[in-house]
Amino acid sequence: MDTILKLSLPNKKIKDIFGVEKFELLKQKLMEDKLYTCTCCGWEGGKEIENREHLTIHIDSFNENEPNQSVFELVCKSCYLINHIDDAVKFDFIKFVNSIYPQETLTKISWSDCSKKTITGSNRNKAIEDGKIIILNDDKLKYLDAIKNGVASKYLKVIFTDKFLKS
Repeated sequence: MDTILKLSLPNKKIKDIFGVEKFELLKQKLMEDKLYTCTCCGWEGGKEIENREHLTIHIDSFNENEPNQSVFELVCKSCYLINHIDDAVKFDFIKFVNSIYPQETLTKISWSDCSKKTITGSNRNKAIEDGKIIILNDDKLKYLDAIKNGVASKYLKVIFTDKFLKS
């Protein structure tokens, strides 16, 4: 799975199709099969119960005729938002950036600044001060439209806001 910004089928749709109980069973099976590790960025949740809340299901490929044949992935909430960038914009959980770093590294920088809901921001802020991350100040909806139209998703990157890291 890649870390290119995109829009995907929301989990609510999956829950509507399969039901909440089957969705939760699928999530548990994916966590066990994937060893509690995000298949997108490699974040390792381990078996700690509190970390399981940071993992969720992402539908990588949906089969409308045979929903059970769809391809599901286990992802951390950060990677979920990268694959559902419209939700990230809606809830103000990201800032669009230009950076020398790939998206996977930007995600890890954001998380390295977070410890038990205390946001330090030191790694992210240092990278911004050093010019390795440049926050784009244009309208987020403009970037979202560019992603929807397939124009910018390979080039745009995001960092996660303190609001997301505290949630």
